[in-house]
Amino acid sequence: MYKCLIQKTSEYISRAVYRNIDIDEDTVEIKVIERKLSLLLLYIVLFITLLIIGLIFDNFIQILIASAALIMVRLVSGGNHFIHPDVCYLVTTLVIISSPILCLVIPEKYDLFIIIFCLIGYCVYSPHDWSGSKKYWIYKTLLLIGFITVFFSREILYIYLVLIPDQIIGNHKYKIL
Repeated sequence: MYKCLIQKTSEYISRAVYRNIDIDEDTVEIKVIERKLSLLLLYIVLFITLLIIGLIFDNFIQILIASAALIMVRLVSGGNHFIHPDVCYLVTTLVIISSPILCLVIPEKYDLFIIIFCLIGYCVYSPHDWSGSKKYWIYKTLLLIGFITVFFSREILYIYLVLIPDQIIGNHKYKIL
């Protein structure tokens, strides 16, 4: 079975912690510790990677804005989860890095079309994790209110654009890596 770097590291650390602390085995499962530690390591490695890339290419502020937008959109709209944390790390890094690059490549004259495309995409496909729930309309309203921020930052607009396939895939419940 393939185990990725983040998974192996979290297993190693959690087993060491589990062996060296005196707790009741019924209270805490090692798999829970591994999963939480895996997420923590994922966020730490992701932050360090984005910090280094932002400093190298002198666009740390744009990457920070794109990261905040990604967090907001994913919290409110839902999204897919990958089987391996390493895949999540790579995809998330690429999504965040792509936003400032798209700002440079795509002329501003297309922004209105992209705004309309994103608005339609998110109205139709988001949030997909809570359909049938009382929270559905609250999350949809928060997502569309958050959409107003695209008028203040092109990086946020392109985060919305890049995440549309994630919303469509999640809405149709496809399996992902």
